[in-house]
Amino acid sequence: MPIRLLFFLMNCLPVAVWSQNHFTGTWEMHLPEQHIRLILEIAEPERQLLYPARLSVQCDSFQASYQLYFAKHHSRQIVFSRNKYPEFEKPFGLGNMTALLNGSLLFSKDLKGQPQLTTARTPVNRLGFKTTEIANFALPHRALAQKINSLLASEEWVLTKKDKNPWIPASAAAIIPVKGGPYYGVSDTLFVSAKTGTIHFNNNRDNDIISLQVNGGSVVDQVDSKKERDDEEVVLDTGLNLICFFADDFGRSHPSGASVVIDLDNTAIPMDFNASQNLAANFIALRVFRRHSDEDETRFSSFDPNDPRYKNAFNKRPPSSGKADTVFNRGSKSIGNLLSRSAELTFAVWDDAVEDGDTISICINDRWIVKGFPVLKKPQFIKVKLDPGPNLITFIAENLGSIIPNTTVLEIIDGNKRKSFHVETDMDNNNQIKVLYDLR
Repeated sequence: MPIRLLFFLMNCLPVAVWSQNHFTGTWEMHLPEQHIRLILEIAEPERQLLYPARLSVQCDSFQASYQLYFAKHHSRQIVFSRNKYPEFEKPFGLGNMTALLNGSLLFSKDLKGQPQLTTARTPVNRLGFKTTEIANFALPHRALAQKINSLLASEEWVLTKKDKNPWIPASAAAIIPVKGGPYYGVSDTLFVSAKTGTIHFNNNRDNDIISLQVNGGSVVDQVDSKKERDDEEVVLDTGLNLICFFADDFGRSHPSGASVVIDLDNTAIPMDFNASQNLAANFIALRVFRRHSDEDETRFSSFDPNDPRYKNAFNKRPPSSGKADTVFNRGSKSIGNLLSRSAELTFAVWDDAVEDGDTISICINDRWIVKGFPVLKKPQFIKVKLDPGPNLITFIAENLGSIIPNTTVLEIIDGNKRKSFHVETDMDNNNQIKVLYDLR
C-alpha cells in the first residue's frame, strides 16, 4: 500500500480507534453528605490537543451546566480554559466566578485500577483576574454562592470515570470560536498557503516557564521565557493545524508576561499572555488551516471553462425538488474546474472544526447524489458516477447548523489524485464544481 494512502486511511479512522486517550468520556464526583454532584463530559480531541467539554454542577439548590475547553499539556494532564460558557444556571448566575476553576486535571488510577482525574489549581485572583465578589449576590443567595466559590476555587476534586463514550455537543455554537462569540483562549481559524512559518520567542524579563506545541508535538517544553531563544521553524500539515502556547509557571511577578509571535504567510500573529483576554489563562491556542498545494500531492488537471467548446456545456437541467421555490433559484458560486479520465470519483466529506448539525445535498447534472446528508467530524465517503463529457456538481445547504454559513471540507479522490475544497453554502448561495469527464 502506498505510504500516502496509508496515512490518509489512518486519518480517516475514528479517533477512538486510531489513538486512544485517557480523557474522553464521562467523569463524576458525588458527595451526598455535602449535596454536591459534578459531571464532566469530554469530547474527542481536535488533533489530539483540544478537548471540548461540558461541566454540570449541582450544589444544594444550585444547578448549572457550562461548556469549556481543555488543552492536553502531556499524556496525563489537561489544562482548563479560563472562560466557561453557561448553558443554564438556576436559581442565579455566577458571572465570571467560574474562572476560579482554573489549573489542570491530572489522570491517575486508584488502588483498584479505576481511572480518576484530580484537580491542581492555578488561583486566578492572585494572578490579577478579578472575579464576581460574594457581596454582589442577592442576600438570600450569598451563603450558597460562598459554598460554590469554595467548590470552584479550593475544594479537592476527584472525578471517577463512568464511561468512555465521548461527549457529542448537541449545539456547537458556544464551544467553537466564532467572531464576536465566546472566547476560550482559542483564536478564529487562520487560512494560509505557506507550508512553513516561524515562531519568534519574546524576552519578557521574568522567569515565566512556557511550553509550545504544534499538532501535539513539542516545540519547546517548560523553558524559561526570560532567556533569549532563537526562532523556531514550524512545518504545517495540509488541512487543520493547532498551535498551543502554555503558561506552565507564572514567575515572580503575576500574571504571566510571556508571548510569542507566529509568522505565517508574511503575517505576524501574536500569542500573548499580557493581553487582557488571556490574563491568568493556562493556554492560548491558534487554529491554522493550510490549503492544499501542488507540492504536496498529485492533483487533477483543470480545464478552461471559457473555452468556446464548453460555453454552454454545463447548462444542465437541475433535478426537480417538487417545490415551487427550488433551491436552484439561489445564487451559485463556482469553486473549481476539474478534468477527469475516470468514470467514477470518490467524495470525502467532513467538518474540519466541531460538528454543528450541518446537512447538505449534492446533485450532479439532473440527478441527486445525496439529500439531507449530515456533515460529521470524521470523513464520510460517497461514490459519484460521471456522465461522459461535462458534469455540473452542485452543493446545497439544507440547513445551517448552529453556525452560519454551512461549512464542509470536500476532498475529491481518483486513485492517487486528490483535490480539496472548502465548501461554504447558505440559504442564498450554492457551490458548484465543473468536472469534464474525458473518455480518452
